[in-house]
Amino acid sequence: MTNIKKGVLRVDSGQADPSEGAGALRQPTQPHQQQDSRSLSEVSASVSELMAPEKRKTLLFEPSAVSQSTINFYVSKGYFPEGVCRPPGTEVVPVLENGEVVVFKDFIAAGLRFPMDPIVPKLLEPFNVKLHHFTPNGIVALSKFLWIARTFGVVVSVDAFCRLFELHCQPHKVFVDDDEEGSEVQNGCCTFVPRKANKKTGLERIMLSTTQKNKWEGNWIKYWLYAKIGFPDPEGSNDQKFLLASEIEEFDHTHQPAYNKRSSDFKSYFEAFKVACQICSGRDIVEEFLTAKVWPLSAGWAPQRLEHKRFVGLEYDVLSPVFGLQKP
Repeated sequence: MTNIKKGVLRVDSGQADPSEGAGALRQPTQPHQQQDSRSLSEVSASVSELMAPEKRKTLLFEPSAVSQSTINFYVSKGYFPEGVCRPPGTEVVPVLENGEVVVFKDFIAAGLRFPMDPIVPKLLEPFNVKLHHFTPNGIVALSKFLWIARTFGVVVSVDAFCRLFELHCQPHKVFVDDDEEGSEVQNGCCTFVPRKANKKTGLERIMLSTTQKNKWEGNWIKYWLYAKIGFPDPEGSNDQKFLLASEIEEFDHTHQPAYNKRSSDFKSYFEAFKVACQICSGRDIVEEFLTAKVWPLSAGWAPQRLEHKRFVGLEYDVLSPVFGLQKP
C-alpha cells in the first residue's frame, strides 16, 4: 500500500499565507551572481532549459480517520440527514459513488450543513473549484458572504462574489513512499480572499476585517468523508440534482474569474457589502449567525423580518435582521 509520509510545506515564494497559519518563513537564499563580461547574445539555451520544471502532483489523500460513529453523531445533532454521508474505508484515493463529493470533518465545525443553499454551486462554478479543494476557512468565507445577503435584504449576486473575492491556493507537499522530491497535494488548500486592488483598472480592494482560524486543530486533513448533496432540479422536476458531484483530479482553477457589473442584483449586493464593511467586522458576522443558531450555507432560512436601524458613524438607516432573540 502506498504510504504518505508527514506533509512538509515547501515554500517557493518565501511568503507565508496568514490565512492558513504556515508560520514565519525565510526568503529563499539567492545564489551569488558572478560578474560575466559576455553579452546576452553570446548565451544560448533551449526553450526546455528556460522553462521552469513542472511541479509534481499527487491525488493521494491520507487514510481517513472518520468512522460510522462520527457520522451517526452528526446525524443525531441534525447537521445532515441520515444517508447523506458515509465514511471511507482504507482507500487513499477517494472512490466516489455517483453524485458524491469529498468533504472534511472540520467543514462541519466551520458551518457546512445539508441540505445546502442552491446558490453555493453557482458561487463555486466560475472558479472551477470543488469542495474537497477548500480549507475550512473557505467555508467561513462563503458563510459570511451569504449572511450579508440574507440580513441586508438583497439578492445573492454571483458576479458580485467574483468581483469581491479571488481564489487563493497554497498546496502543501508530501513525500510519497521513498520519493526524494515532494508532490503537491490536490486537496484541502484553497480559500477565498478579498480580490486584490488593480491600479491600472481602478479596481478597489473591499474587505471585511478578517475573522478566521490561523490553524485548525490537529491533522484536520486526515478527517474526510463522502457526502451526496442533493439540490432541487432547476428545471422543476421532482428529481434531485447533485450539482457538487466531482472527480478527484488535478487543479484547473480560475484565480480571478470575469464578472459583469451590469448584471441584475450586482449593484444592490455590492453596495450592501460595502456598508457591511463599514459597520461590522467578519468576527461580528460570525458571532451573529452563531448567536442566532443559523448556518448561512444551509437551505431555507431567513430572518423573521428586516427593519431599518441607524448605526453610529452613518448618516442613513440600514436594513437589519430581526431574529426575536432575547438576552438571557
